Amino acid sequence: RIRDYWLADQTLFSKGGPFGAPDKLRMCEAAFGRLNVASPPQIHMRSFALDLALHEDRQLCRLLLTVAYREAGKCLDPKCFKDCTYGPSRRELRKMKIIPEWWAQVGPPQHGIFTVQYVSDDGNVGLRKRLAREICGWA
Repeated sequence: RIRDYWLADQTLFSKGGPFGAPDKLRMCEAAFGRLNVASPPQIHMRSFALDLALHEDRQLCRLLLTVAYREAGKCLDPKCFKDCTYGPSRRELRKMKIIPEWWAQVGPPQHGIFTVQYVSDDGNVGLRKRLAREICGWA
């Protein structure tokens, strides 16, 4: 049992952790679910490739964009996103200069592939924990 699950990401999935390699992280996400493995307090500086047709990926996208939207003062600052692409499939990804704000306000579309990296500092940890409870179902 993990008692301090806020520290699980740092302990288990950081570069020095037992599951730090990208292939091991993907294995854990497949086995336990992306929302269970995701760590909103450390959501910055991690690259994501999200299939928005999948509920968990769409919720993770919603979490990421909500964090970015609220931390930036209710707007999506293009400087906060690196390597942002969107398309109907992995082969048809196109660079996005800006992410539509309605994705953060209402939710992302229910189809397509979205790749993104949120470039930020530690941000508002209280907000991130609250969103973890609301979106990821953390207790």
